[in-house]
Amino acid sequence: MLPLMLTNDTDPARPADDRFGRRVVQWAGVISIVGGLALLLAWLLRAETLAGIMPGWPTTKANTALCFILLGIALPLRQPARRPIACPLCLLIAMLTLAQYTFGVDLGIDELLVRDRLTPAEAFPGRMSPATASCLALLAIGCGVRAGTGRIPVQFGSAGIVLFISLLVLFVYAYQAEALGEVGLLATMSLPTALLLAIQSAAICATTRGARALRMLPGTSTGGTALRRMLPGVLIGPLLLGGLVTVAGPMGILQASFATAAFAAAMTVAGLAILLWNAQLVSVFERRRAETEQNMQRAFTSSLVPTLLVDQTGCVQTSNRVAQDLFGYSAEEFEGLSVEELVPPGRRAGHARLRAGFFACPAARPMGQGIDLYGCRRDGTEFPVEIGLNPIPSRSGDLVVVTILDLTARRSAEQAIRENEHRLSLVYEATNEAIWEYNVNDGRVWWNPAADRLLGARAEQGSGLLNWWRQRIHPDDRERVWSSLQHAIQAGDSTWTAAYRFERLDGRVLHLLDRARIDRRNDGRAVQVVGARLDRTEAHRHEERLRTSETRARAMVDQAPMLMWISDERGQVIYLNRAWRKFTGRPLDAARGDGWLGSVHPEERVEVEAELGEAMARRAALVRQCRVRDAEGQYRWVLWHALPWRSDDFGGYIGCGIDIDVMKHSLEELTRSNAELENFAYVASHDLQEPLRMVSSFCQLLDRRYADQLDETGHEFIDFAVDGAQRMQQLIDDLLAYSRVGRTDTAFEPVSIATSCDRALQYLSATIADSGATVRCGDLPIVRGNDGQLTMVFQNLIANAIKFRSEAAPEVDISAAPEHGGWRFLVRDNGIGIQPQHADRIFRIFQRLHGREAYPGSGIGLAICKKIIETHGGWIRVEPQSGPGCTFAFWLPRADQPGDARLPDQPDDAGRPDQPAALPGSA
Repeated sequence: MLPLMLTNDTDPARPADDRFGRRVVQWAGVISIVGGLALLLAWLLRAETLAGIMPGWPTTKANTALCFILLGIALPLRQPARRPIACPLCLLIAMLTLAQYTFGVDLGIDELLVRDRLTPAEAFPGRMSPATASCLALLAIGCGVRAGTGRIPVQFGSAGIVLFISLLVLFVYAYQAEALGEVGLLATMSLPTALLLAIQSAAICATTRGARALRMLPGTSTGGTALRRMLPGVLIGPLLLGGLVTVAGPMGILQASFATAAFAAAMTVAGLAILLWNAQLVSVFERRRAETEQNMQRAFTSSLVPTLLVDQTGCVQTSNRVAQDLFGYSAEEFEGLSVEELVPPGRRAGHARLRAGFFACPAARPMGQGIDLYGCRRDGTEFPVEIGLNPIPSRSGDLVVVTILDLTARRSAEQAIRENEHRLSLVYEATNEAIWEYNVNDGRVWWNPAADRLLGARAEQGSGLLNWWRQRIHPDDRERVWSSLQHAIQAGDSTWTAAYRFERLDGRVLHLLDRARIDRRNDGRAVQVVGARLDRTEAHRHEERLRTSETRARAMVDQAPMLMWISDERGQVIYLNRAWRKFTGRPLDAARGDGWLGSVHPEERVEVEAELGEAMARRAALVRQCRVRDAEGQYRWVLWHALPWRSDDFGGYIGCGIDIDVMKHSLEELTRSNAELENFAYVASHDLQEPLRMVSSFCQLLDRRYADQLDETGHEFIDFAVDGAQRMQQLIDDLLAYSRVGRTDTAFEPVSIATSCDRALQYLSATIADSGATVRCGDLPIVRGNDGQLTMVFQNLIANAIKFRSEAAPEVDISAAPEHGGWRFLVRDNGIGIQPQHADRIFRIFQRLHGREAYPGSGIGLAICKKIIETHGGWIRVEPQSGPGCTFAFWLPRADQPGDARLPDQPDDAGRPDQPAALPGSA
C-alpha cells in the first residue's frame, strides 16, 4: 500500500479573495449601503419612527446609518490601499462617540446631519449607543486589515465579537422585546443596527476562517456532509429551546431550574445524536479512503511509465513493474534501495546535493533541465533518461513521485532525423529537381544548384535573390505570378501553383511550372514557402504541337463527307461534324447531349437508345442501321459504326455514319430479285423433270424394241441420249437441292453435331464399306442450326473424301475446337488433295476439277455445303496442309448465340493467308 494519506477536507484554507468571498462581501456591502441609505432617508424625511421599526423601540441614529454606508462601500474592496477613507472614517466616528461617553463631553457630531426629535436632551439626542459605537469600531478594524495569513485572527476576532453581540440583541428582540432593558449597555441598540451589524460581521467571518467551511456546505466532501448534518441542530435547536423557555417561563408552565435542566438534557441528546451520525460518516470516509488508496496502488503498479516513490533520504519506497523491468531490479530489491544506485557512478556525488536542494523547496518540475541525464541498470549499462518529480504529502513526511522516461528510442530517432536531414541536404544538392525556399518574414530565398543550372545563373542567396527571380519573369507574366503568390500567402492557402515564362541570361525563354507548399503557424500566419520548379519548355512545345494536330484533325473531320460524332462516357454527344449538321439541318447546340435522338425515326428511337446503352455497359463496338431525318424532312437509312475512343479508360465513343439509303433500296431490290430467281429456278427445274423422264424412257423403249434393227452406232447414240437425259435429271435434282438451302421455314435450334455426323455415316455406310474407309469423330459440340442441313454438310464432305481418295484406304478425321465465341470444325482426309489456285473455285456451283470418267458427280456438293454454312452464320474454306490430302475448315456459332449471329471477322481476317502454299481438297 502506498504510504500516502489523501487529504480532501484537510487542505489549507483558500485565501479570502476567492470568488465565493467576493460574492459574500459584495452582497453584504450592497445590503449595508441600501440599509444605511434607507435609515438616513427616514431621518431626512422626518420619519424617525421607521429607524426603530416599532414605536418605543430604540432607533438607529443618522451617524450610525452613515457608518453603515461607509462600511458597505469599504467591505467589497479587496485591498486596504483602495479603502483609505471609508474604514478610517467609520473608525473615527465610532471612537469620537466612545470618547464623548467616556469623558462626558459633547463634540457636536451627533446631530451634525439631522436633529433628533425623539430622544430627550438629557439622554444624548442623535448619539449612537456605546455598544453600537464599539461594534462599529471593531468592524472598521476588521474590515481595514489586509486579508493576510498572519492577520486573519484580528479580522475573525473583531468580527466574531460583533457577531456575538448582534445575535444576542436579535435573540432578545425575537424572544421578548421588553427584556432588552435587562442587558445593560445593549438596551439602546436598535433592531436595524443589530441586523446590519450581524450581516457585516458574518460577511467578514465568511471571508476568513469560515470561507472554507461555507464553500464545503454545498459540496459532496465529508466535511460538507457533516456540516449539513450539524447545522440544523446548531441553529434551529437552540432557537426553538430558547423560545420555549421564554414563552413557558412567564406563563408558569416551566420553572427556570427545570427549563435549564431540560435545555441541557436536550442539547446533550442532540449532541450525542449528531456525534453518532458523524462517527458513521467518518467510518464510511475511512473505508472509501482505503479503497481510493488501493485504486491508487493499482494505478501506480499498472502504469506504463516507470515510476518510483522516494522519501527525503533518497530511499525507494515503492516501484512499479515497468521500472523494475527498466532497471533490472525486483520489487524486493527496489525497496530501501538508494536512488543514487540508479545513477551512473560518475554522477552520484552531485546527485545527493541535487536531491537535498529539491526537498528544501519541493515543487513539481522536470529534473536536470538543459543537461543530459543517464540512468544505470543493475548490470551497469547506462541509458539516457528524462525525469519528472512530483512531491506529495504523506503521514511520515514529504515523498516524491519520480517518473523515468527511457530516451534511448528517442535519441535513436533524433539521430535518424539528423541523418535524414543530412541525406536530404545531399539530395537537394545532387538532385536535378529545382527546389527552392522562400522565408516570408525576412524575404530571403534559397534554392539548390539544380535551380541555378535551370535558370542559367548563380545568384547570391538571400533577399536579393527574390528580386532577381522576379525581374527575370517575362513582363507579360510578372505581375500575375507575383500577385498570385502574395494572395496565396495572405489568403491562408496551403498550396500555390503558377505557370509562367522565364528569361535566362543567355536569352532563352523557359516555360516553368512552380508548385509550392506554404508552411503556417498555429495562428495561420505564413512562415515559409517550399516549392519545386519544373521546366515545361519541351512539354509546352509538345502541347502546342498537340493543339495544332488537334486543330488539323478537327478540320479534317469537319470536312469529311461522312456523318461523324463524338460522345462522352455517359453517351452524351459533345461534337458533330459539319456533314452531320448539313445532313440533318440542325445546329450543334440542338443536338448536344441526347438531342441527336430527335433526328432518329420515332419507331427506332427507343431501340437505338437501348442498344447504345447496352454497348456502353460492355464498352463494346456498336454497328447499327437506322433511319435519320435529313434537312428536307425525309427519313434516310444510315449505317452507324462506333468504337470506344480510349482503350485504358473508357471515355466515350467516336462514330461515323454512311448514307446507305440508295444502297438499302438497291439491296432490297436485289433480295427481291434473288428470291424471284430462286423461285424461277425451283419452278423451272421442277417442270423440266417430266420432259427429261419422257426422253429417257422413250430412248430406252426405242433401244429395246428396235435393238435388232440398229447397228452399233445406233445403240451408241441411244446410250448417249439416255446418259445425257439422266445427267440432266441429276443436275436438275442437284439444282433443286441447292435452291432449297436457305429457303426452309424451320427455326434454328440447338443441334448435336455428333448426332448429325452419325446420321451422315449411316447414309454412307455402303460407300464406306465398299471403299474400306475409316472415319474418326472426336468430341463434337452442340451448335444452333438445322439438323438436316448440317447432316448434309458432313455427308458431302465425307463422301468427297472417299470419292477423291488416293491408292491408300481412305481415312477421315473430324474434330472441333472453340474459336471466336463459336466452334471451328476440321475435316481431314488423306486423298489426292487440291492445288491452291483451285481453293475458291471448288465452292462454286457446277465446278469440277476432274472429268466425269475419272470421278462421277455434278460438282454441286461443296457449293451446297458453303451455302448451308453461310446460312448458319459461319464460313468454310480449305486449310493449308503440307502433307497429302486436304483439310476443310468451317466455323459455326455456339448454341447459346442467336440464330442470326455472325463471326465478327471474315476468314481472310482470321489469320488465313490469301494465297496459301498448298491447299489439298476435293472437287
